[in-house]
Amino acid sequence: MFILDITNLRKSFPTADGEEKLIVDVEQFQLKAGTELALAGESGSGKTTFLHLISGVLKPDSGRIHLDGEPMEALSEAGRDRLRAGTLGYVFQNFNLLQGMTALENVELAMRFGTGVDKERASQLLNRMGLSNRLHHYPRQLSMGQQQRVAVARALANKPKLVLADEPTAHLDHVRGLEAVTLMRDVCKEFGAALLMVSHDQKILSHFENIQYFEKLNRALEQNEKAVKA
Repeated sequence: MFILDITNLRKSFPTADGEEKLIVDVEQFQLKAGTELALAGESGSGKTTFLHLISGVLKPDSGRIHLDGEPMEALSEAGRDRLRAGTLGYVFQNFNLLQGMTALENVELAMRFGTGVDKERASQLLNRMGLSNRLHHYPRQLSMGQQQRVAVARALANKPKLVLADEPTAHLDHVRGLEAVTLMRDVCKEFGAALLMVSHDQKILSHFENIQYFEKLNRALEQNEKAVKA
């Protein structure tokens, strides 16, 4: 069964001169439940926009996104929020932790949008991330690596079926980055969640068995290149 099934997905944005620039044009993309895939691509190739479309943060211009069998693109904003809360976990590139909340409170907040706050599970997740002595620390009191671990714990808070990770090692050195990605992969496997991670770091990508290159997947890149040459 596919946790994610995408067909003819397109998204454009207006440019400064009033024209539309095609950012994402993906004919087909599928990810099986419980599996992991690294999506490789350079900065500016549309990877983050692709993840935002999958998560329902952005609505596509056209195309179909079936998430756990549900048509994401056909749902109302409230419907997308419910589906996202119950099915998806998202590790943002900049972590997006709330600075006025502790590590524990950040994880609990994610639970409020899902099945409800489970303080014991929130603590267990942070413990699993090696943060048992940092539960009541604020993001400013944590290292970048520790913040990343809080972000992973938050992404797993509602027992998602799919975790999206957007350049999760961008703010970490290679050693810390590899440690964080390894931990994220292990925990996703432990909880049975599929993992879709995007990155341009070849050293990190080399540790994944399944890699897909977004430049080959995203037809918008070739179309824009042809338009520039024309």
